[in-house]
Amino acid sequence: IAQLRAQGIRGPVLANALYERSSLRRQNGDPDGARADAQGALAELQAAPGDQRELLAKVRTNLANIAVGRGELHEAQRQLQAVLREREALLGKDSPELAVDWNNLGNADLKLDRYPEADAAFRRAIALLTAQSGPEHPRMVWLLLGLASAEGGEAKRVADAHRDLDEAERIMRKALGKRHPIAINLHSVRATLAMREGEFPAATMQLRQAMAVPGSDELHASTRAQLGLSLLMQ
Repeated sequence: IAQLRAQGIRGPVLANALYERSSLRRQNGDPDGARADAQGALAELQAAPGDQRELLAKVRTNLANIAVGRGELHEAQRQLQAVLREREALLGKDSPELAVDWNNLGNADLKLDRYPEADAAFRRAIALLTAQSGPEHPRMVWLLLGLASAEGGEAKRVADAHRDLDEAERIMRKALGKRHPIAINLHSVRATLAMREGEFPAATMQLRQAMAVPGSDELHASTRAQLGLSLLMQ
């Protein structure tokens, strides 16, 4: 990066280098450095001539991930909304590739307890994925878990949430196997619903099942915290 700057190389080339370093810094636990690099990349792209929307979307998604890690949820949502606008303009509003962007936006809305907005985002993602790959594509598991989480945030939609969780589990077992790490998320969402319904023993059972599934330390740490809460509430 220093050499690029010394040689007067700017625009997309420098932006891509800053983006790559930002991603590494975020993974290595340096959110301040990651954000500084990502913001530098964004400034380079916004000043560059030509169509930079593809790289802009990557940089903004990285900024959103950094914001989530810093607890800046509204900033994350703002960046993801910008990504969606830019990619819709680039690809067209009905492009199946936008399913991932709607999924990301739905997850941001979930973190802000914006359940109707999250519901709409996940449904749009499901519609786009279904149009491209059919209703039983393995990626549907993640989208259905998001949808169920949104539905479960509203008391009147809990039955819908249970139905979509059952469908997510059916697809998971068929396409991925019951020991796939996404099963941790499945059990966690089921436990969240059970706790909202006051069924704390059922929640504890789901979380113990989640802990038995192979997965990342981060996933297990989150599940362990949720398990502790369910035990305290009994």
